[in-house]
Amino acid sequence: MKQNKSELMRFEILKILLKTSTHGYQIYLFLSERGLVKDVSECYKNIRSLKEAGLIQDMESSSIPGLSGEDASNQNSSKKTLKITEKGIHAYYEWIYNSLLVFLDFIEEMRRTSITTDIENYLTERGIKLDSIVHKSIFFAFHNFPVGWQEGIITKFLLPLAETNAIYLQTKSEISADLMKLLSLKRPHLTVLTDALRLSADSIDFIFDFNAPYIEAMEETLVQLNSLLKEGGQLMMFVPKLPVTPYLPLFSSEESGVDDSGNQQTGWKDPFAAQNVVNAFLKQIPENLQENYAKKLLPFLDLSISPSQIEFPTIYAALRSIFPNVTPFMGKNHFNFLLALKYNQELNTQASLVEYSFPS
Repeated sequence: MKQNKSELMRFEILKILLKTSTHGYQIYLFLSERGLVKDVSECYKNIRSLKEAGLIQDMESSSIPGLSGEDASNQNSSKKTLKITEKGIHAYYEWIYNSLLVFLDFIEEMRRTSITTDIENYLTERGIKLDSIVHKSIFFAFHNFPVGWQEGIITKFLLPLAETNAIYLQTKSEISADLMKLLSLKRPHLTVLTDALRLSADSIDFIFDFNAPYIEAMEETLVQLNSLLKEGGQLMMFVPKLPVTPYLPLFSSEESGVDDSGNQQTGWKDPFAAQNVVNAFLKQIPENLQENYAKKLLPFLDLSISPSQIEFPTIYAALRSIFPNVTPFMGKNHFNFLLALKYNQELNTQASLVEYSFPS
């Protein structure tokens, strides 16, 4: 989208005056060097506009030598030193904030798409077709999973489920009102769980769990998940992976744009990309504005997967002590996966106890 030239010029004027108070003609010289203005009167027109908006003001009179000809017509205004006002400082950072939102939304949309593709590939590889599941009870456990990605997963995987399924959703985040309205219309049998509204034992056919437990509560959490499943029920755990590389786009780098199998990857390697950009912005702005913008940008400070605090093989071993059949799957990008089946022990005495060798 092409930027409005006058808007860009006014932004640059504020940026100059944020660093130092100066004369209008000096501003013109700087802008002309950057190719933003050719005519001095155009520069002063934007200066007047900023003054009228209360974003800049005259500070004191001075004289600038060397003005003649066409520039002399602006001599009166050129004598005055301009400074940015408090309102102008706010406007400057609001300009950056609005541009930042566009960029952050772009990054996170790429991440959401990459994550849902990750999950979709896993389900396809396991032969799990969500659209063929009918008359089942399904539990989506998000816990503290980033809300933006929860919404992406809900839209991609929960909404297409057949209306005959009983669907339960557990989250500690606030799902957007628009999505909740859509869910209530499209999925009348959806129940959002709260502390006062819990599931009964032996009531669930499928559990999709998106946060690996912390080591202190791992065994208790896994036992609880097992107790919720009916005999023959399935638990799918999506275990977030630790970031192992610095922030780097995967589109042009020869060493990072191709995976071990020679396939071109897409997305971003560092799940903390958005936070890094937001934190850099917050560090640059005045302290009296930081709290306000931190609140505005809070959703982007919570848009990364929280890596599991437990090694994946440890979770796998703990699951195998509770479930007779556990299949691990090492994902390429954002998750490792675990599929656990709850069998009727009286009918299925043969457990799948084949040792799995994890890659180093």
